[in-house]
Amino acid sequence: MVSAVLSRELHGSEVEDYGLATLRTPSGILFHNEVGYTMPTWLANQTDSEQKVAGERLLLRQVPGGLQLLAPGRDEIIPQPEGWEAGYPRAVREALEAYGRGDPPPIPASECARAVRLIFDSYRAAGVR
Repeated sequence: MVSAVLSRELHGSEVEDYGLATLRTPSGILFHNEVGYTMPTWLANQTDSEQKVAGERLLLRQVPGGLQLLAPGRDEIIPQPEGWEAGYPRAVREALEAYGRGDPPPIPASECARAVRLIFDSYRAAGVR
């Protein structure tokens, strides 16, 4: 954890609305994870969520229907595979299907613990007690 900013501390709110955490991998790569809960388009069930990987000479962005590759002299869309489902709906579906078969969940509790640890590290980095 390099740094973190949390809206609750900034605005004195009881509920967290926004967070930004910057992490550094052992090899030195910086990773910014930004999330917010409030979105003025809630009734339309839209989001401003964007997944991207940025490098010195390349940007990969998830876009509707695939992956956009932007680089010097390149701007192309790599189509997603037929029937692809990503994110939260897929994770929930796969967990429920595993439960229905009597199998363990595809994402074990230990992975959830790692994510929760990151949240607590973010609060510590932001100076929240």
